[in-house]
Amino acid sequence: MADPAKKYRSLRRLLSDLCRLTETWVDRSNLPEDDDFELFSQLFLLRQTDHARAVLALGQHHDVSLVVRSMHEGLWQLAWCTEDPDKRAARWKAFVVIHDWRHARADREEMGYVKQPEAREIKRLHDQWHEEFLSGHAKKKRAQGKPIPADPYVKHWTGLSVKEIHEQLGAHAKEYGLIYNQLSDWHHWNTAGFGTVLERQGSHRTFPRHTDSMTTGALVLALRYLWETARIHERFHHVGDGTALVKLRRRLVSVAGKYLQREIA
Repeated sequence: MADPAKKYRSLRRLLSDLCRLTETWVDRSNLPEDDDFELFSQLFLLRQTDHARAVLALGQHHDVSLVVRSMHEGLWQLAWCTEDPDKRAARWKAFVVIHDWRHARADREEMGYVKQPEAREIKRLHDQWHEEFLSGHAKKKRAQGKPIPADPYVKHWTGLSVKEIHEQLGAHAKEYGLIYNQLSDWHHWNTAGFGTVLERQGSHRTFPRHTDSMTTGALVLALRYLWETARIHERFHHVGDGTALVKLRRRLVSVAGKYLQREIA
């Protein structure tokens, strides 16, 4: 049986090497003003890299699962965007309009006013994107001739839940259940999230650090999500010749074995 501690150390080195590669790509690129998808892709790669650095910093702390869960969400949003990159990246960028509209609405309710130049620009953009971001519930109410909700817009820029994104991409339901749902109990403060990890050590109750084998699983997932994000970014924006990622993939498979080979095609 492979030594979990040795595998853990090897995966940490690999994740650190992958972070250095993606940081190089981001550092030598300018954030584009006229290409929404390239902006989207760069920022997602940057955040995934930052998350991976957090995984390394947290080590065996139980909250590493929260970071991995966020990386999971980020990868599937990026993958969903690639199916219609120009249109969907423009939608992602435009969703700031709904964010600003909600803030202006809150300011109006709290203070009774919104600064006029800001209010005019918010209204202009809001009118432009109003229809795009109406929720299905609001559209149904309108079709029935009933008043729409005070906030009639979708909660997330995609207009979808994580599960719906998986379904649209044809992602395996098994992965959704085994990875995302298992991490959700801890993330949402559900009862099961406490019961599965709470321990008593002497006179103290605590949430213990992960074992090497448990942390190895988190590292494998972090590697997968950052590697997949980097592969998408490289494919669309030609930041490398492909050899660096291929070499890293070979190292990942040699360390993580059949599991990673199955997950990274």
